[in-house]
Amino acid sequence: MERPSGEGVRHDLANGPLGVVVIGAGDLGSRHAQHWHAAGARVVAVCDPWLERAREVAALVGAEAATHPGAHLSRDDVHVVSVCTPTFLHESYTVAAIEAGKHVLCEKPAALTVSAAERMKAAAELHDRELRLGLMRRFDPAHHEILRRHALLGGPTLAQATIVAASPTAARLIALRKLKSLSTTSRWSSTLSTPGAPSKALATTSYFVGSASCTRKLSGIASCGMESSTGELRNCSRKRS
Repeated sequence: MERPSGEGVRHDLANGPLGVVVIGAGDLGSRHAQHWHAAGARVVAVCDPWLERAREVAALVGAEAATHPGAHLSRDDVHVVSVCTPTFLHESYTVAAIEAGKHVLCEKPAALTVSAAERMKAAAELHDRELRLGLMRRFDPAHHEILRRHALLGGPTLAQATIVAASPTAARLIALRKLKSLSTTSRWSSTLSTPGAPSKALATTSYFVGSASCTRKLSGIASCGMESSTGELRNCSRKRS
C-alpha cells in the first residue's frame, strides 16, 4: 500500500484485494468482517480466544479462524487490521499490528486512558501507518438535525444521551452465557454485552458540546489476567457492581 504525498493510503488492486484481519468475533467484529467482505476486501482471518465463535464469523466471509492474530500479522497479504476487542485490549493489539507494518481500524473508544491512546497514536506516527477510530455517529443523518437545533438553542449546560441498541447476535451470546456460565472461562466476557453504548453516547455528546469532563459508571467491567507468552488470555471474568 502506498501513501502519495499529502494523501491517504491507497491500495493497488492490481496486486490483489485488500487483505484484512479482524481481531474480536463479537457483534462488532462480525460486522467489521462482513462489511469488509461486502466492500470487496479479502478477510484473511478472524481471531478470537473463543475459537468456536471465530470459526462461526470466519465462515460468513470465507476466512481462516484463529485464537490469536500473531501468525497473521507477518503475512504480506494482510494490509489492515480491525481491532474489535474489549477496550482494555485495544492498545496492545493496535500497537502490535502497527509495528508489524499494518494499518489499523480500531473500534471506539480508543483506549481506557489518554496515555494509552497517545501511545497508539505515537506508534502510528513512528511507523508511518494509518490509525483510524470507528467514531461514526456524527455521520448519522439524525445528528444533522440535532446539530441544527443545537445552533438554534445555543450552548447547552446539561445534556443526556440515550442509545437503545440490540442485535440478534448479542442476544444469542447473552443467552449462551447464561446457559454455559461463560463468565468463568477464558473468553472476552465484555463482548457479550451490548457493544459500544457508553462510548457512542460520549462521542455523540462531545461532538455537540465540545471538550467535556465525563464520569461513567459501568455495571460490568472486564477483569482479566495478563497475557501469557503465547498471547492467550487467561482468567477472564466479569465484575458486577
